[in-house]
Amino acid sequence: MIRNLVVALALGLSMGLVLPAEAQTGSAQQKQPRQTVVERLNLTPQQADQMKKIQKAARDQRAALRVDLAKTKDRDAKRAIRTKIAGVKDDQRKRLAAVLTPEQMRKMDAMRPVPPARKAEKPKSA
Repeated sequence: MIRNLVVALALGLSMGLVLPAEAQTGSAQQKQPRQTVVERLNLTPQQADQMKKIQKAARDQRAALRVDLAKTKDRDAKRAIRTKIAGVKDDQRKRLAAVLTPEQMRKMDAMRPVPPARKAEKPKSA
């Protein structure tokens, strides 16, 4: 019985038939349209174009490095690739800092989600 209910619920969710409680009551608030980064940072057209180019180049570099990372089995090689990925991120940030004003950089930093804290490593049993 419970299994059937779970299956029915899963199917309903996958098909979008089960609505959130707000939508079921009809009291859902209208959401504001999502602002783009260009609007949030008040970028000039030139800044927006440069930012787009910088982000695309960095995204392409990281994607290529991730392909290499997936193919590599050697731990040291994986570590080196991860270091390169971090370097691409640092380079991207430096290039963006050259395009954006300090205030725009602060706003951009505030928009980034804070990564969750990592769990403490479990001690290895001997």
